[in-house]
Amino acid sequence: TDDCRRSDIVDLIAALETFSPAAIGVDVNFRYPSEDDTRMIEVFDACENLTLPLILSQDSDGETFQVDENENSFLTSWLDSERFSVVNLERYTMWGSVRTFRPTYSTPEGVIPGFALRLAFLADPEKAEAFTSRKHDSEYINYPSRTFEVLEPGDIINEDGSLDDGVKNSICGRVVILGDLDNSKDVFPVPHKEMMPGVMIHAHCV
Repeated sequence: TDDCRRSDIVDLIAALETFSPAAIGVDVNFRYPSEDDTRMIEVFDACENLTLPLILSQDSDGETFQVDENENSFLTSWLDSERFSVVNLERYTMWGSVRTFRPTYSTPEGVIPGFALRLAFLADPEKAEAFTSRKHDSEYINYPSRTFEVLEPGDIINEDGSLDDGVKNSICGRVVILGDLDNSKDVFPVPHKEMMPGVMIHAHCV
């Protein structure tokens, strides 16, 4: 998330909006401000179907959570709280596999939706409402039956800055999640393979 990378993400979100995705999830945490974040704040604020990451710390009872001020983005001070959803991944031991996810998290500030649930509500509120009516604290992640189309930024924005209309059908009406597949600090064990990037786990949860 250096300045160049940050501006690339902002350009990408602005480009994605023109292809009318059902929802956009950003699994990138902008912890610190840069010299000029005005455009990023404007683009994120204008994108009504966007959710950004929020990191929580777990209380000793295992059931309640606190917003971790040391880990979260400076954007929490600039954007509405509803723009953020929880990206914590559920593991019962440090090296345990990620088998389940929490749809919601209880905090002193109220109930905050998980990343997957927030994307579901943005994309299809009726289905998301039916899902939450089950009132499960955790849901199993259905890994083996899911495949996803992976696009690089260059597949969407051409070198001259124009947009590639060829990918419109891959984006229009779909849930799009932005994240880093090559970040060695954001990989986790899952049941059917050794490790998986966090952004792919979130995709399996939706």
